[in-house]
Amino acid sequence: MRTCPRSILTALALGALLLPGPLAARPKNQLSVRVSQSFIPGAGYDALSANDHLAQGELAYGRELLELGRGRLWVEASWQAGAKSASLFGSFQTHTLLQSVTASAIYRLPILPWLVPRARVGLGVAIGSLELSSTGAGGSASHDRAAAFTGQVLLGLEFWIPRRRPRVNFGLVVEGGASFQTPLAFALEPEVDDELRRIPLAGSELGSVGLSGGQLRIGVMMEF
Repeated sequence: MRTCPRSILTALALGALLLPGPLAARPKNQLSVRVSQSFIPGAGYDALSANDHLAQGELAYGRELLELGRGRLWVEASWQAGAKSASLFGSFQTHTLLQSVTASAIYRLPILPWLVPRARVGLGVAIGSLELSSTGAGGSASHDRAAAFTGQVLLGLEFWIPRRRPRVNFGLVVEGGASFQTPLAFALEPEVDDELRRIPLAGSELGSVGLSGGQLRIGVMMEF
């Protein structure tokens, strides 16, 4: 019996459609956009903010490093920034820009295709820019920058779109824990034109500001 070439081609096409193909490689890169709310109880923070809260935005890139037990160890680099303003004694106004760069180790333990608990430990450097200005007529402004070391310990949950071995996937992450920071020490000097300055001016030490406290984060992620 002769077999029609058209029948052979049809059978091959159906087999290619019905048989499962190779699974896509597991994503090993992650981009994240997060917002955080810090709760800072230190008394020195009152000079920078009218309340104990600090909202910041964050951009991060993570990469899977290795498999560890039932989970996976990731490393992440992130940049975070936020700003605050406050009034002092009714005569002065402070404006503060806070930025930090952090390197983190993250242990992720998938328990369901859509649910992944995680634990984070991070270390970094923070830069604070402070401006103090007088609200009166003809008032001057002063500014300074200070640096500090930062650390964080956070626990969280990831919620992913349930898909079988996707090449690209999207999810939501919620984290909470504590952040630690060495004090920011500011010293301010009035801004005076050199041509008008008659006597040398020395900066005034304002003391240090600690930004350690509790932290809550939420963000969106993309793995690829």
